[in-house]
Amino acid sequence: SIIIIFVVVFFSQIALADAAFSRTYSGFETNGVQAVISDNGYYISCIDRTQTHFGIMWLIRTDMDGNTLWVKPFYENYNESRDIESGAYLLTTSDDGCIIAGYSEPRATGANTDVCLVKVDLNGMIEWEIIYGENDDNVYQTTGIASSENEFLVAFSHYYTNSFFVKYDYLGNFLWQSEPLKEDYYIEAITSGLNDSFVATGKTGYGLESWILKIDNSNEMEYINLPETSRIGYSVSMVVIPDSGYAICGETENNEAFLTIIDLQGNEIWNYTSEHENTSRATDITVTANGMFALTGVDRINNHTTGWLALFDKTGDLQWKRSYTSSDFTAIKSVEQLNDGGFVLCGTTSLDNNSSAWFVRTDEFGLIFGAEEFPNLATENVELKSF
Repeated sequence: SIIIIFVVVFFSQIALADAAFSRTYSGFETNGVQAVISDNGYYISCIDRTQTHFGIMWLIRTDMDGNTLWVKPFYENYNESRDIESGAYLLTTSDDGCIIAGYSEPRATGANTDVCLVKVDLNGMIEWEIIYGENDDNVYQTTGIASSENEFLVAFSHYYTNSFFVKYDYLGNFLWQSEPLKEDYYIEAITSGLNDSFVATGKTGYGLESWILKIDNSNEMEYINLPETSRIGYSVSMVVIPDSGYAICGETENNEAFLTIIDLQGNEIWNYTSEHENTSRATDITVTANGMFALTGVDRINNHTTGWLALFDKTGDLQWKRSYTSSDFTAIKSVEQLNDGGFVLCGTTSLDNNSSAWFVRTDEFGLIFGAEEFPNLATENVELKSF
């Protein structure tokens, strides 16, 4: 029986390694934003900085093996969709479709920024769209999107000030809008909470003081008081730990990556800070199926940027850290865990002296094809064009 168990585990690890893949998506200068898992594949968003535009958002759909099914741009007059030149946050829906939250840049259009929400089906066809701010002179942008069972929440701001939330149902119907937050409070990320609640994190507009805000299912908002050691820093991502608390990550005032775990009342449980100043920042965090924490980030040393994925146990002990690099620049923006324990990463890497969006699936140890060092990240490059 011991031999049988060993054989099963051995071949399951081989199958998981074989499932790993690495893809790049290239245009003129392309940055990956987010990869999300759907029922039968993945959605990936990226922004291509073309020579004539500030940026064009592309949405990519793949199967579970990372094979590209379709690629579609979202810019002015394409299937009646508005400009999406920044943001490009994704949310999957129960019908295997996807909601995109993005906005235009005034530097590109010469006009005020309007936020655009677009719902597409699994074939990338637009089902509905919402333009927020079209009829006024304010400059709007969006900084996050999160879901509950029957609705989703979008974080807005008036150009780094007067942040607020807007709630919609999955048909695109407006449900609720919050009052502006405290002056100079800027929302960096929102996530789903317990019992149809939402939780947001951010920073003060002109400082490095982090905060957390809870929005319950009655739309009541409550700030969670953080200890002083947890407030100082630039938080960029967070996740709810079921019945336990919150995990927030980002960059300290000394340019170090940090991960802080707090309980439901805001008391610090443990904190991780990277070893060297002025070289590192964390970019995204997720809780694994067994209650550990997968943290992504970048290290900047000698003009060389390396992306990494690290795993911490429940008490804050580092289990492993994997670095991913290609040429002079590789950065990771998002991480999600698969049912088999592997991880899906999205970011940017250099390819032929131009940046390309990077999408990778690793095994449960963060390895690609079983190799700890994988200098040639791209096994397949896809040119950004509609097909």
